[in-house]
Amino acid sequence: MNKRQRKKKNKKTLKNNYVTIPIWTETTEEKIQLGYGRNKMFFGFSQVGRSHQYYRENCQDKVAISFSDSGEFVVAAISDGVGSCSCAEMGAEIVVREAVSFVLNKVNKGEFTKETAKGIIKGALEIALVAIEKASTQNEVDINEYSATLTIIAFNGNELFAGHVGDDGLILLNQKGQYGLLSTRHKGKSKSSVYPIQCKDMWEYIYAGEVVALVLATDGVLDTIVTSPDENNRVFFPIIEKAVCSNNDSIHEVKALAEEYYAYFINDDYRTVVSDDITFAVISSTGKESQRIPPSFDYHEWKVQNEYYAHDKTALREIERNEEILLKNLPSISVNNN
Repeated sequence: MNKRQRKKKNKKTLKNNYVTIPIWTETTEEKIQLGYGRNKMFFGFSQVGRSHQYYRENCQDKVAISFSDSGEFVVAAISDGVGSCSCAEMGAEIVVREAVSFVLNKVNKGEFTKETAKGIIKGALEIALVAIEKASTQNEVDINEYSATLTIIAFNGNELFAGHVGDDGLILLNQKGQYGLLSTRHKGKSKSSVYPIQCKDMWEYIYAGEVVALVLATDGVLDTIVTSPDENNRVFFPIIEKAVCSNNDSIHEVKALAEEYYAYFINDDYRTVVSDDITFAVISSTGKESQRIPPSFDYHEWKVQNEYYAHDKTALREIERNEEILLKNLPSISVNNN
């Protein structure tokens, strides 16, 4: 099968206020999901980690992103199957598929509003959980073997509605140029443990307005972008800077940006720092809707804080070594860095 046959493209023509608006979506050979239209763009992908490749295991991360029928909303979900569970990959695939399908259905029927959003997002988590319970029963496998995280979002170009459970992350950039981690990392007593979707008391609903862009990331990549809660969840903004600050005027520019990030994360240098599966997805406003105060990142202050949080000189040298590696081959553009 040649490359052209393996690529999928789709163009929808939408009518809104009597204006014909094209919406482009595409899935590349590398299974990068792309979309552009109605003043919004997105891209997202998963990559298998070297730790799984070593044992000849599949990628246990999953991502799904889609426009609603009208193009008013982008709906997306990411999940990380818990690595110690035998059906983790299937669990992640099920919860992502079911959650996105449920929310899209509500949006397309005109039932998704600011007032109903919380109930619908919670319903998406419920539907996803029921789906893995059904799979568990049908296959006569303990449901815990399907354990997976889930972050589900709906974004209309300004407002963000999200549901979350697990140690994945949702990073937001708003119109004031402010950015930060919006979700909670639901980890157990051991940092290697996590609360999966079965832990209903950990389910989190998130709403934010004046949103310009957001990043969804599973823990493998999230931990290189955002420091631990003990270090105040500081965001190492240079990694996501180009992803959330680029002016994308066509599906071709979105594709070029996505492929640049795909190559960065799969590069040998980056993989010396991260051996886990990774999922990285970006949803952003474009055009006038993307106008914002330029975000800033003070690298000198960042290094000062690294020194403050590091337990000793050995730990600080390890942090500095990893950051040096992360900055190699990094997609970059110039913003207001001090």
